[in-house]
Amino acid sequence: MPLNSSQTNSAADAMSAAAESFKKDRQRTKELIQTLKTDAQTRKINPIKAGKKIGELAEQVTAHRKTFKKLKKAERKLRM
Repeated sequence: MPLNSSQTNSAADAMSAAAESFKKDRQRTKELIQTLKTDAQTRKINPIKAGKKIGELAEQVTAHRKTFKKLKKAERKLRM
């Protein structure tokens, strides 16, 4: 059963909101990575442990970016 225009717009709006949430999470994760790098350089935390955590967070940033792109693409298709 095809969706009517209000359902389509509602779904597109939900995707847009989810995409923005991923974008904010990505930005917070980037800030955390920068803080970890700074703390490791000043020896406030163990550089080896910080490096492992930074690697994990970098993977998370990549996943957020990919999800954001997929959501935006789906939103554009719905709005057409």
